[in-house]
Amino acid sequence: IKGYVKVPYNCTITGWTVMSTVSGSVTIDIWKSSAGLPTAANTIIGGGGTKPNLSSQTLRNYTSLTGWTTSISANDYIAFNVDSATSVTWVVVQIFITK
Repeated sequence: IKGYVKVPYNCTITGWTVMSTVSGSVTIDIWKSSAGLPTAANTIIGGGGTKPNLSSQTLRNYTSLTGWTTSISANDYIAFNVDSATSVTWVVVQIFITK
C-alpha cells in the first residue's frame, strides 16, 4: 500500500492518470471503504475494469471506467496498492472526480 486518502465529500470518479519519470510498467489497484482503512477485499475495479497502469511508457490517461465502482461517499477512505512494478521507482497516480 502506497497511500491513503480520506475523501471529504460525495463525488464520482471520472478517470485516471499515471505518470513516471522513467519508462516502465506498473499496475495499481484502488480500494475504498467507509468503515476504516480498506483492504484488497474492497477493490473498486471489478471484472473487465482496467486498473491504473503503465506499460513501457511514462504517461497514461484513461477515462473508460467500465467495471469500476465510481461512486464515492463523504468520508470514504481510498487506498492505492501497487500490484506490480518493473523499471519504475517513482510514480504518481491521479484519479479525477466530479463533485
